[in-house]
Amino acid sequence: MEWVLIELTHENLAAEYRSSHLWGTKRTQYTAENPRGEAFSKHHYDARVGWHTETPDRDELRTELVNKLSRSRPETSDPDLDATCRRDRFVLKPIRQRPQQDNTK
Repeated sequence: MEWVLIELTHENLAAEYRSSHLWGTKRTQYTAENPRGEAFSKHHYDARVGWHTETPDRDELRTELVNKLSRSRPETSDPDLDATCRRDRFVLKPIRQRPQQDNTK
């Protein structure tokens, strides 16, 4: 897990965790707030309530990721439907830069 945190601080990357449940997909993105890796942003999306942002420190983020990635199935999924419903995914991906607006016009 430490490797993921190091990559987030040294590269222009975001870590993304997606989980599928009977009621829809949830997405959580993690990015570094500073190059020292002391603070991170956590952007969580749930279709039922929209976006929510938090700023966990390194230890909180490490604990959360270990817990998410080490459980065998989502706590709220139906075990009988687990194989067809569970599509959890964790990836590192480049952060997309927003195009800057041309203010010279």
